[in-house]
Amino acid sequence: MKLKSLKMWLNCWMLFAALAVSLLAVVEGSWGSPGDGQYHIQTDEGPERYFRFQTDNGQFRKERRLQDGTVVGTEAWIDAAGFLRQKDYIADKNGYRILKSKTVFVGYDRHIEDAIKSTKSVPAQTGVLVNGRNGLHEATKTAYPITTTTTTTTT
Repeated sequence: MKLKSLKMWLNCWMLFAALAVSLLAVVEGSWGSPGDGQYHIQTDEGPERYFRFQTDNGQFRKERRLQDGTVVGTEAWIDAAGFLRQKDYIADKNGYRILKSKTVFVGYDRHIEDAIKSTKSVPAQTGVLVNGRNGLHEATKTAYPITTTTTTTTT
């Protein structure tokens, strides 16, 4: 009888250990470990506040809160189709406005930092600073691909 209860107790502990390992694998797989390209910086001291973050899955944001309460920032992400979507914005006493916005095809599996650097020369397509509108709810109609041009000569 004691041997039977000992086996049952041992089986319960083995099942518990297997569940714990499985749960750990699920949590590890879901959240992952941050890679070299992922970071978060934040300052909460002084009259101006600042934060910046970048994730391994293609998101970037930086924002500064000025002494008068104005917030100025940039957000960018790479969507599932391989487009970098970047917006510079301001939020002040006149509301939230997109200052400039651009959508550029950068491809798949590209780090956000590299994508932003490679598209610096691409002009913004919409926003208050681009076309003088209020910048709210404007749709981007043009996407500029990053391409490499090759010339072939035939004789």
